[in-house]
Amino acid sequence: MSFVNLYGWTSSLTNIINCVTTENINIEIYTAIRKWEDLRLIFIENIKKMLELYRTRK
Repeated sequence: MSFVNLYGWTSSLTNIINCVTTENINIEIYTAIRKWEDLRLIFIENIKKMLELYRTRK
């Protein structure tokens, strides 16, 4: 195995590791955004309910 082949193999391995790491980070960011969206929707629903209660009490 020559130095060039070894370098090519290690750089390929590094690329694979980087892709896997990037994918995990993307999944974590996506999950965080989804959780935030869910919380935002719950918050909006609660405000709607509060407004509805406020209107019916008048």
